[in-house]
Amino acid sequence: MATKGKKAAAERQEAAMVVQEAADLAGIEGVTQFAQGVDTLEDARDVAAVSRGVLASGASKITRGADALAVSQQAAQLSEITEVAGLADISQGEEMLSASENLVAMGAVIQGMSEDDLDLGMELAAIAGQMATIGEVIFRMGMPRVAGFLATKSDRLQELAADTIMRFAALSSLGEAVGDTGEDVGDLGFNEVDEGFTRLAISDEMASRSDELAAAGVDLTKRGIGELAEASELRAAVEDMVGEAADDMAAGGIQMGAAETLADVAETLAE
Repeated sequence: MATKGKKAAAERQEAAMVVQEAADLAGIEGVTQFAQGVDTLEDARDVAAVSRGVLASGASKITRGADALAVSQQAAQLSEITEVAGLADISQGEEMLSASENLVAMGAVIQGMSEDDLDLGMELAAIAGQMATIGEVIFRMGMPRVAGFLATKSDRLQELAADTIMRFAALSSLGEAVGDTGEDVGDLGFNEVDEGFTRLAISDEMASRSDELAAAGVDLTKRGIGELAEASELRAAVEDMVGEAADDMAAGGIQMGAAETLADVAETLAE
């Protein structure tokens, strides 16, 4: 009987050792799997941080892209307005230059007319002087009535000569003033044309800048959308990692619970 008791005790001790080994193995596997779940969860946190950064960067790029497109549209509108103003300046300048040419030509014509008046006035004055001299001679010859008639006509010719010469002076001044006005209008016309071409150059620069901003806006928007998609993929990966971590930690917990149970069994068998 004692031998059977010892044998049974030995068998129980051996069984207890086997169960304890199984408990230790289960415990190790459980701790390892639980630790793996914790590591996966930490990795998920890191990926989540990266995802948030990518998401913020993508949203920022989309916002900047929208701003660039808005500024591009404004620059395009200003370019069109400036172009219209430049073309209007050039048109007005050309009209002024045409009017300037007409005024200068008119001034030259008026001055030419005034020179004719001067020639006529001087000729009338010469004739008046000649008639006055002849009248004086006829008066001395004893023909006072004829002399008086010639004197009257001489005086009238003198008045006409004086009026003609005065008209010459007036027309000459008018012609000069018209010519000067034409030159002034011409200067204004050249200035308008210069301003027009300057505005057209500015319009071209603004249009070019508008195109650059539009291209930058589209590029930023595309990159932002790409980063949002990347952030979405990272977020999905985080969810998968969190699920995997939860499974590993749960499985590890179950393993560790089984190890404790087996340890209890081994302890009971060893008693």
